[in-house]
Amino acid sequence: MIMALLFCALYIPGLLCTFQTIAPGVWYMHINTQSPSVQSIHILSVNPQKARIELGLAHDKCASSETTSAMARRTNAIAAINGGFFDFGIQGRLNNFLTVALDRLGIFTYNAYPIYGLKIDTNWLALSHMHTGICGWRDGGKVVLFDTIATEPYLIINNMRLPIEELNKPHMHNNTMLYTPQYDKKTPQAKKITEIVINNNIVVKTIHNSKGQTPIPQTGYVYAMKSALTTIQEHDSAHVHMTTTRLNGIDTTHVWESADYALASTPLLIEEGAILPRILEYTGEFYTNNHPRTAVGIRKNGTWVLVVVDGRQKHAHGMSIAQLADLMLQLGCHYALNLDGGGSSTMVINDRVVNSISGRSYSLIKKERPISTALLIMATP
Repeated sequence: MIMALLFCALYIPGLLCTFQTIAPGVWYMHINTQSPSVQSIHILSVNPQKARIELGLAHDKCASSETTSAMARRTNAIAAINGGFFDFGIQGRLNNFLTVALDRLGIFTYNAYPIYGLKIDTNWLALSHMHTGICGWRDGGKVVLFDTIATEPYLIINNMRLPIEELNKPHMHNNTMLYTPQYDKKTPQAKKITEIVINNNIVVKTIHNSKGQTPIPQTGYVYAMKSALTTIQEHDSAHVHMTTTRLNGIDTTHVWESADYALASTPLLIEEGAILPRILEYTGEFYTNNHPRTAVGIRKNGTWVLVVVDGRQKHAHGMSIAQLADLMLQLGCHYALNLDGGGSSTMVINDRVVNSISGRSYSLIKKERPISTALLIMATP
């Protein structure tokens, strides 16, 4: 039935389609088209009543990177796709140039820090400073929510509210930072900062003129800032709060508190069964040019739809954001979110990469790229 529905929805002259059952409740479809454009599309449909959806983090920490296939192998996932956008967290033009140059040669030396909001096992690990699309879920994917939100965390120490401008990122500019155990074992190197070590919601130590490399408590966090706060003392109480708001200013904090996982990305493609008009108004190259793409969506019946579109190759031209939104709509998605694309676009099934990795548009060597997060499909015990 699913095969027939998808085939009818995507019927195009010159279409070649293969279909495979991967596991109970998990189906894979590969579509090749020649008209109106040359495309290679990979689709996973997942029934969350028979398989679980989890969110993987590279080596289980933010200060790292790992390929989608390695993440799937390490977690024994049936299948996986790459997750959200990331950056290298590198300061200085020379360091950034060297990292990009090595990336072009297929030599990956970077950590992949999540750019937008990220929540794993009920813990927020990254922020969305601006309003971005987000997909959250609990109960293995049975309860799902798509929305557009911004996140704002802050720290309360003895009724004093302190801003948290960045979460689990290297020290950049003069931002106030918070490091959780999921960042790494220690805070990054720094120059003359103040670090407040908090464990079990109690201040245990304040380090002035710190150079970083401070151990992060497994049941706490480290707050870092440029200035020194002499009013903070050991044994002071400390609590981190996270608020989330929609575009219209409505506070949705209580909604997202219940999510086991949340992955923010941009843009949100489909909302309540309709393509969002604003994505058709964007004129930037990211939106209008054809690129490899990755997206996640959900149908009204609760079935997850995970898609990877190959691109930058003769057999696969890739899609614009508008074309991707149209594809997700044709696949029956009631909600859909664009994820990281380009050389990151990867689909893994049974420990094998099934799509054609593109690399960067200017890469000399094309191989699977290490990333920060992945959507993992797990067998139900």
